[in-house]
Amino acid sequence: MLEPERSIPTRAKNFYSLVAEKMIPNYAETKKIVGAKKIKELKKIRRDDELIKSELFASMLGDARYWWTVCDKDYYYDYAKNMDKANDAQIAGALKKYIVGKNAFVVVVVNPSVYKSLKAEFDAQGFEKIKKENAFWFDGGEEQK
Repeated sequence: MLEPERSIPTRAKNFYSLVAEKMIPNYAETKKIVGAKKIKELKKIRRDDELIKSELFASMLGDARYWWTVCDKDYYYDYAKNMDKANDAQIAGALKKYIVGKNAFVVVVVNPSVYKSLKAEFDAQGFEKIKKENAFWFDGGEEQK
């Protein structure tokens, strides 16, 4: 019988270890993270995405709301140009500066009944339930029982 909820905390911790402690540091030391050909493809995808977003007012509004909250106008206006100049060395530099060796925020979303049954294991693995007391951004809405 399959038990997908079995050992979720351990699997989440192992996944974090693989990605944060092995994969990303390895990428940061790789000379060719993405490569010029893939970067060219990604630029085209980004431009196409911008075009598609511009066709719907709701998409444009959501995009404007996002950018308004995360950066100043100069960053917004220069974003596409700066993204088009990105290369493997810059990507590696950003990984090293902002991600490698930094604490990650790992979220595991489970059914409340699954969480209740695995709470001791979550606690043992160092996970905490997100609530307004331990997360400044938590909106304080109704917690599901």
